[in-house]
Amino acid sequence: MKPYLLGAAGAALIAATSIAAPAAAAPTGGCPNETWQTSVFPLDWQPGDPMDPTGENLIWQIGVAGSIEEFGSLDAALAAFGFTTLEDFYAAVFDPAVDKIDHNDDGVLCFKPFPTQGNKAAYLVNSVDNTSHSQ
Repeated sequence: MKPYLLGAAGAALIAATSIAAPAAAAPTGGCPNETWQTSVFPLDWQPGDPMDPTGENLIWQIGVAGSIEEFGSLDAALAAFGFTTLEDFYAAVFDPAVDKIDHNDDGVLCFKPFPTQGNKAAYLVNSVDNTSHSQ
């Protein structure tokens, strides 16, 4: 399990990205145990597509809130990571990182946030694929 940088958007942007996108296939496994949650992300994302079309991309939502918490604003978070647009950030960081983790290509990951008393940034989570666990 490795932490991945998966954040930097606004609640307004999430609400504005409700355009239809390809739905993830039915999950083919489960999470390690009840302390993990599932997050569904859009498969084959392209610039212009919604980043959280179903409202189930919880890793993205944590990344959004955590980036605002850490940097004070979305613009400051994007600038800190060297990006000028949210889509450029998502395409460069979120999508490739997810592709490496989602071994069964079902658009579902298991995740859990790091403990609040830990020293990890608020936009990071532990994440694993759901392939090796039965539901």
